[in-house]
Amino acid sequence: MRNFSESMVRNVKVIKVIEVVSVIGNGTEESMTRYLNNYYSLNGQLLASHDTLEDAEKED
Repeated sequence: MRNFSESMVRNVKVIKVIEVVSVIGNGTEESMTRYLNNYYSLNGQLLASHDTLEDAEKED
């Protein structure tokens, strides 16, 4: 049985964006080395940013 309280995908599109992946942090416990993914429109506007440290915190 489907649980309608959970979100359901209504639409999926393939779009062109610029993805920039950077390595950040200095390798210490206070500033762990990780990836920062930034997504920009083709005219250079920042659309989204994702720090992979957030993923590690969710796993703990």
